[in-house]
Amino acid sequence: DSYSSARGDDPRPDVQKFVHDFQAAYGHPPSTGQAVTGYSVVEAWAIAVRRAGTFDSDTVLRQLEGFRDVPLLAGLTTFTPTLHTNLDRPMIIIGFHEGKAVPVGYYDPRKHEVVQWWAR
Repeated sequence: DSYSSARGDDPRPDVQKFVHDFQAAYGHPPSTGQAVTGYSVVEAWAIAVRRAGTFDSDTVLRQLEGFRDVPLLAGLTTFTPTLHTNLDRPMIIIGFHEGKAVPVGYYDPRKHEVVQWWAR
């Protein structure tokens, strides 16, 4: 499982665009679906800076710690003063079909269930 599929076959258009843009910039797709987390770190920082109106790290930190289901490429993101990692993002499930890795569904830890399956 991962936050996304790096092969360009993730069913979400925003992730497909990210993989396409990455390939255009670097000549190859991301090596892992976890690449969206790095992108999302920058997204989160930029949102927090805009909300803070400053680059002051303590002020930006307070903004980050106020995130509640902020939509980032990696998924909805919540941070608190005591939790600086996200535990609630859905994870894509990669399976195999005719010898090829393919996304087959998402597991949502909030619901403790697979929330979507795709027919192959």
